[in-house]
Amino acid sequence: TCINDAYNANPDSVRAAIQTLVSADNDGRRIAVLGDMLELGDAGVEAHRGVGEAAVDCDVLITVGPGGSGIAEGARQAGMNESAVFECGNNGEAWLRLRSVLQEGDVVLVKGSRGMKMEEIVSRMASEIEEPVSH
Repeated sequence: TCINDAYNANPDSVRAAIQTLVSADNDGRRIAVLGDMLELGDAGVEAHRGVGEAAVDCDVLITVGPGGSGIAEGARQAGMNESAVFECGNNGEAWLRLRSVLQEGDVVLVKGSRGMKMEEIVSRMASEIEEPVSH
């Protein structure tokens, strides 16, 4: 299952999306793919770390972009296992990482500022993952 919230991002909306993800009723893991929150000015560094702290309850965190490094740092500082945090430089890298960890039953949140074009990851998911055929 994919929660596609790739159109826009600010600290409050990302925290709310993470809360939706971690409260999802599913049998799989909760994976957050989070990109930079652009145009935050001087508050950007701390805002990205704070979002990372909120992501600590996710099972896997994949970040994209320079601000994503702050998200990853915040998650690690909040106690997220190092082996569950992946920093990526672009959407292509993020998709490859996501594809390598994705399992049946997982719920994936994709969120970032519009300028990060996170919908590219959602499009790759839709086109490269086959839907099971029911008989």
